[in-house]
Amino acid sequence: MASKIQLRRDTAINWSNNSSVVLSSGEPGFETDTGKFKIGNGVDNWNSLDYAGGAVTNNGSVYIGDGAGSCSSACCSVGIGNCAGNCCQGCCAVAIGDQAGEYCQGSNAVAIGNCAGQCCQGSYAVAIGSCAGECCQGCNAIAIGQCAGHYCQGSNAIAIGQCAGYGCCCESGQSDYAIAIGNDAGYCDQGTYAIAIGKNAGYCSQGDCAIAIGHCAGNCCQGFGAVAVGDIAGNCDQGDHAVAIGYATGNCNQGHGAVGIGVSAGRNSQGEYGIAIGYRTARCNQQTNAIAIGTYAAEADVFYTVEHDGAYVGTNDGSDSTITLTNAFDFSSVRPGMVLTNNGYNNMLILSISGNTLTLAGTPNNGSVISGNQFNVDGRQGTNAIAIGAYAARYSQSPNSIVINATGSELRSQGTGTTVIQSLRQVSGGTAPSGFTPVYWNPTTGELITVTA
Repeated sequence: MASKIQLRRDTAINWSNNSSVVLSSGEPGFETDTGKFKIGNGVDNWNSLDYAGGAVTNNGSVYIGDGAGSCSSACCSVGIGNCAGNCCQGCCAVAIGDQAGEYCQGSNAVAIGNCAGQCCQGSYAVAIGSCAGECCQGCNAIAIGQCAGHYCQGSNAIAIGQCAGYGCCCESGQSDYAIAIGNDAGYCDQGTYAIAIGKNAGYCSQGDCAIAIGHCAGNCCQGFGAVAVGDIAGNCDQGDHAVAIGYATGNCNQGHGAVGIGVSAGRNSQGEYGIAIGYRTARCNQQTNAIAIGTYAAEADVFYTVEHDGAYVGTNDGSDSTITLTNAFDFSSVRPGMVLTNNGYNNMLILSISGNTLTLAGTPNNGSVISGNQFNVDGRQGTNAIAIGAYAARYSQSPNSIVINATGSELRSQGTGTTVIQSLRQVSGGTAPSGFTPVYWNPTTGELITVTA
């Protein structure tokens, strides 16, 4: 004869109201409406007993752990761990780990790890790792790694790596459709559709549609639509639509629409729409619309202190200033296109040099005075300047000038509006074609000029 075993059973409210009932030691009592059960000890009444380790509800949900699913009634959901899926867990959701999916976990969401998807995890979101997607993870978002997508991760966003897409507050979480892969990638305020791959890539305030690939690439305030590829490329304040490819390229203050390709190309303060291609090309202070192509072309990574005895002759006619130093040391290091950076001459451009005489653009702040016994000069490639070839205008280039170099050694700019080429083929004799103006070339400096009547 077949045997039938039935557990002692009743609804949860009836069990609770019947406080006089004491289950025998080892005797189970089953709640028919919740699927939970308790096991007696022969002493305590029902209300004093703890629930047993797990429960399978009538709607197919599974809860294991103290407080797991205690205020949830959705079908086919899973809560495993202390307070996992505790309150308002959605249908078919999975929460595994202490406090995983604890409050308002969305339908079909997955949270695995301590506090993963703890509060308001969106539908179909995935959070794997301690505190991953912990607060307000968006629908369809993915956060994998400790604290990945921690705070206000946007819908359809992806964060993979420790603290990737972390988010610090409601205004600075990872935006919709953003992707952050790598420890601390897209850490704070990553823009919509932005991509950050690499440790600290796109770390803070990465702009919408920006791309940062490499350690610390686009690290801080990368502009809208900007691209930074390479370690510390576009690291700080990369402008909108700027492109930096290579180690430390466009590293600091790369201007809007600027392009830097090559190790340290356009590294510091590259001007808007400037172009720097090559190793250390236009490394410092390239101005707006300037172009530098070739190793060390318009590098301008110089800062000189010129010593003098304080004696000078200066003229100031209200436009350009001329200063002659009677005794200067290491004056040969100064080149046209450099700027004075102290003693009332802040950022004044050196137009030309003749012996110890400097012609400056504009007038100094304090008239025609050089205080002390020294002044500082800084290199830069001027606005609209073009330098092509290795070492072309290496230390400084005047605005609106052209330097084309094929010598393999430094070729200097000769001042604003000049064209310098090395080398040109020299031919003896011959007559200029009709309609052409004669062009004269200085084989020493490489400058080209024309002479008119």
